[in-house]
Amino acid sequence: MEKKSLELIQDTFTKEFEQFKIKIPEENLLERKSGSIPYGSGRIMFVFGVDEGTEFMEYYGHHRMGDCRGRIYEDGKFVSLPELPSFFGYDPKIPGDKEKKEKEYHSAFAHI
Repeated sequence: MEKKSLELIQDTFTKEFEQFKIKIPEENLLERKSGSIPYGSGRIMFVFGVDEGTEFMEYYGHHRMGDCRGRIYEDGKFVSLPELPSFFGYDPKIPGDKEKKEKEYHSAFAHI
């Protein structure tokens, strides 16, 4: 990824979290190294990856006011992603419901 692409990722990220005035640490960005940073009373975890030949940075923010998740591609494009579930529920009266719901729960994390 070119330096310009890294700048686009950083610019998009800082716009998304403008009110907190945070940035991805330069070392993490240049080395595409996963990490986390505090924001407000929460924390943002981030990873780098490749989707169909295009590099991206994906983040998950956990905050007392709610969670957020997004992906920023090397061209600066931002895609909001659904929050990750923190638990699953099932009906013990329905045979196989626990296994079904547990499988659905784990599938939400399959691409991570």
